[in-house]
Amino acid sequence: MEMDVAAHLQGLTDVEAAARLARHGPNLVHESKRRTVLQIARDTLREPMFLLLVVAAGLYLLVGDLAEGIFLSIGALLALGLVIVQEARSEHALQALNALAEPRATVIRGGQRRSVPVTRIVPGDLVIVGEGARVPADAILIDGDVLEVDESALTGESIAVTKRPAAAATEQARHPTLADETGSALFAATLVARGQGVAQVTRTGAATEVGRIGVELADISEAPTLLQRDIRRLVRIIGTLAFAACLLVALAYGVLRDDWFAGALSGLTLAISLVPEEFPMVLTIFMALGALRLARRNVLVRRSAVIETLGATTLLCVDKTGTITENRMELSCLWQSGAFHDLGRASSETGTLLGAARLASALHPHDPMDLAIQNARSASPDGKPLRSYPLKPDFLAFCQVWPASGGVIYAAKGAHETVLNLCREEPAVIAAARAAADSLGEQGMRVLAVATARFPTDPQQTPDQITYRLEGLLGFRDPVRSDVPGALKEAVEAGVGVAMITGDFAPTALAAAKFAGIDTASGAVTGDDLKSGTLPSVEARVFARIRPEQKLTLVEGFQRAGHVVAMTGDGINDAPALAAADVGIAMGRRGTDVAREAADLILLDDQFASIVGGIRLGRRIFANLRRAMIYITAVHVPVAGLALLPILLGLPPCCTRCTWCFWNCSSIRCAHWSSKVSRATRMRCGNRRAIAANLFSDRSRSPSPHWRAPCCWPQRWGSTRG
Repeated sequence: MEMDVAAHLQGLTDVEAAARLARHGPNLVHESKRRTVLQIARDTLREPMFLLLVVAAGLYLLVGDLAEGIFLSIGALLALGLVIVQEARSEHALQALNALAEPRATVIRGGQRRSVPVTRIVPGDLVIVGEGARVPADAILIDGDVLEVDESALTGESIAVTKRPAAAATEQARHPTLADETGSALFAATLVARGQGVAQVTRTGAATEVGRIGVELADISEAPTLLQRDIRRLVRIIGTLAFAACLLVALAYGVLRDDWFAGALSGLTLAISLVPEEFPMVLTIFMALGALRLARRNVLVRRSAVIETLGATTLLCVDKTGTITENRMELSCLWQSGAFHDLGRASSETGTLLGAARLASALHPHDPMDLAIQNARSASPDGKPLRSYPLKPDFLAFCQVWPASGGVIYAAKGAHETVLNLCREEPAVIAAARAAADSLGEQGMRVLAVATARFPTDPQQTPDQITYRLEGLLGFRDPVRSDVPGALKEAVEAGVGVAMITGDFAPTALAAAKFAGIDTASGAVTGDDLKSGTLPSVEARVFARIRPEQKLTLVEGFQRAGHVVAMTGDGINDAPALAAADVGIAMGRRGTDVAREAADLILLDDQFASIVGGIRLGRRIFANLRRAMIYITAVHVPVAGLALLPILLGLPPCCTRCTWCFWNCSSIRCAHWSSKVSRATRMRCGNRRAIAANLFSDRSRSPSPHWRAPCCWPQRWGSTRG
């Protein structure tokens, strides 16, 4: 990044930088959740199934059966190694995805340009920022060009924000926030889209705006998955049954034969036999192979235990723009002076509207709507704007101030609810504009209002203090992805609800949802409805004018209603909702590092169909896991009866060996019966693809939010019936 540095920009000395680094600490938003091999091994060994396997091996060694004990120990090590390899590969893949972040930054220290690690930047440093670079810390632009900065990672709005060098460093400017930033504030993790300059760092690490979200993430504990809770309950049940059987056999031997030592030994042997030591290895292999299959479908699994939860999902919350739709805006309709106009038949009046919209757009746009306006109005404004005012959560409009003949002109473009409230038009005109916005929204268009205000001298006021003249409305079409309707239909038929979340106008959101196939019977819930912190209707499936931080309210509301929630997200503000959801799904292409680290799954191709395919595969994996565990349980349960039978009938101890032979034969017969059932299932379904379709085709076979252990006979997945 080449840039001439002014002589007065000397920056900190090395001694000052070292002292501030010691005082403020490294520039880290939060501790990375990336796990080492030792941490993966430790977490795996804490799983009840592995503890069960270790206990079984220990018991065999205790009673002197070295061959069986060593065999189980080797099996435990192999299962542990498989988990470590699979999850370590996922962590390495995540590190590769995180290459989007800038690992180093260029600073001015002692009047010299230096490249330093981002973690060693301190408050007071002078950082050189330029096109394509991420801002490493919160800072104030003090020198250089007018910048265009993409703050969508923080705000969720993709419109570029203009930043101008600060004329004076006020106290407010030195500690900016998103709510009161002055037009010169740069925030960590945002992207410079155009221009270059020098910024003075004001806050680093957890003190930045991104750090505030990191604190919220730290407050959200990582709850065990449904599978982990099921397995823990299952281990408790098996342990209780094994202890009861051991006690019963020991008492029977002692009372009936007066041989307490033999009774204790027999009871211990029975307890070992009842423990299904195959469970941990089966579980590990199924989860590892499932993660591999999901990776082939462009779904990267960070926690293998979440695979079953993915298959158990009852509600999928997805973003509209970029997931349901293509995020490819086309300006298709204009409204001005009470009439609609096609873009292809533009008049002088519509040319005035497009010119005002161009003034309210970035000079070098990358936002899809600004690009659509530029394509419709190729002529660029003369000169540069005096200043720009970005969108804010409480002011959904972008405004730029331009020099004009005889004064200045304020040009504003944004949500029609915001812009119309600032216009001085007659009530009838405002009512007509609102009706026109509703009409465009019902056609599935995104609606923006454009307004201007002219002054002989610059009033130096913020946009919300200005009274505007309405120029008209713009209608943009954002086509629904071609694969979405089919995938949505498949999900709904399988009993998985789909909720669409967007910042768009409610009629626009309802129209897009209806076209895609999402249930719109309950209407749209808006962000204003969620201000109380509660979800007004758990039946609603369309959410409009939603801010990123309100996604957490949606997740918690649906979970309280009994849903197993999967949530998609890509921005930094989405991270708390991703962490709180039962399954957090981050976007691999457009997602931020913080979102990826908070998520359980990473969607490598950002395609909605991949999510539905992942749910389908999760159900298949669980169905196979359940069959395997039922078979293993069916083999072990008869052991208790066969061990007690010789004692209760008064048979000699040698008959116990006969019962073990009979049990082994029963095991073989169970395996033969299992293979027959498997062949019958394949004949009924035709082939493996038919089996997959059968697992994901009947609405009546939807998952229940009330879970049981996988080996329990009452079915919690109708898809495994028959």
